Amino acid sequence: RYSNQLLNTKIKDLNESEETHRHFVDNAPFGMYSLNLSGEFTFINKKLEEISGYNAKDWLGKSFHPIVYPDDLEIVVERFKNRLSGDNNPEPYEVRILNAKNEILWVKIRSESLYDKNKLIGIQSFIEDVTKIRRSQEINHALFAISNAVNTSKNLSDLYQKVHVLLSNVIDTTNFFIAIVNQKERTLYFPYYVDTVDEDFSPLTSFDPKNSLTGFVVSNKKPVLLKKQELKELADSNGVWGPVPVIWMGAPLIIRDKITGVLVVQSYTNPELYNEQDLKVLSSISDQVAVAIDKKRTEDELSTSEAKFRAAFKTSPYVITLTRIDDGVYVDINDAFTKLLGYSPDEVIGQSSLELNIWNDSKDRDRLVKKLKTNGLVENLQADFKGKNGQIINGLMSARVLEIGKKAYLLSVTQDLTNFKKIEQERLNLQLRLQQS
Repeated sequence: RYSNQLLNTKIKDLNESEETHRHFVDNAPFGMYSLNLSGEFTFINKKLEEISGYNAKDWLGKSFHPIVYPDDLEIVVERFKNRLSGDNNPEPYEVRILNAKNEILWVKIRSESLYDKNKLIGIQSFIEDVTKIRRSQEINHALFAISNAVNTSKNLSDLYQKVHVLLSNVIDTTNFFIAIVNQKERTLYFPYYVDTVDEDFSPLTSFDPKNSLTGFVVSNKKPVLLKKQELKELADSNGVWGPVPVIWMGAPLIIRDKITGVLVVQSYTNPELYNEQDLKVLSSISDQVAVAIDKKRTEDELSTSEAKFRAAFKTSPYVITLTRIDDGVYVDINDAFTKLLGYSPDEVIGQSSLELNIWNDSKDRDRLVKKLKTNGLVENLQADFKGKNGQIINGLMSARVLEIGKKAYLLSVTQDLTNFKKIEQERLNLQLRLQQS
């Protein structure tokens, strides 16, 4: 009787212990699962059901392969095979899985081997949902990369393409476009778009927010997520331009409280592709995209302007030079300088006018320096210059001091008066002979 009572007590204790451990496993704050040697699930706890959206009965006795994201399956299979071969590496690894809604989740997995009398019987793993952490990292990476893209893009078109690629790492951009707004003319044009259905991205003139989803975002100055039913109702009232998507999401591009454009993603096939969290993501990234586009546009405009001024500088019929104030060294010369004085840019740039002995009379240079110190500019200074071959050139010079990059430079423009002087002298000589005759 005593031995039976002792046995019953032990069984009771074991049952209580088993119940305690099962309660812990089922209510653990992390997911748990076990696999047999064939890679089939033998156990999953409630937390993993919660993470994945599956019921335990959906998994038990089935392989892990369909649940793992296809691109990551090779990693999981390799880890599993390593366990079977005796590798007890405790290091965690991160992979993607597909939940019951076919959504992608990032999980961190830690595994350990299960033994019975030193014989491997399976694998037990602990799983943690790190999707939010990963998503946050991806968003931060996208924000940094978009900011950096301003410096690495050749032009605006190149920047638009890079924004598309970078954004695709965070949300689905299968159907994506960027709209730029002209508020004064109420015009929308689409400098970049990728779409599987719509081929017409012609500019919208005098757009009405009542019949344009993009115009609606512009008018309301806030991000918008429209689901299938809302889109259908808008389409029925002619509020959608072009093919009707089943889900549409747009965020305004705002610079200095002014809307400059709209960033849009949409789907024609999956009405659940985006959610409110995705809208927040698109909105936060649109802020950085707006800044990037504004910077690149300004840069492109300055580059175009610089190219125009450069062309004017180089092709001007007047001699134009840029020299440093502190030492008089030439920084740049135009084609007219080379044509008139005979010096190539390589012979001049890096040298001073004194070193090249360009001034025929050093007193003319002294007059220039004195007027610059007094007025900061000189207008219509007549001076003679000496060309490379010793020829004397009569010039009419104007100059002013410029500050470029916090350094002082002298920009001078000289008109060649040599022929004029020659003709004038011949006229005076003729007039003199006429008076004497």
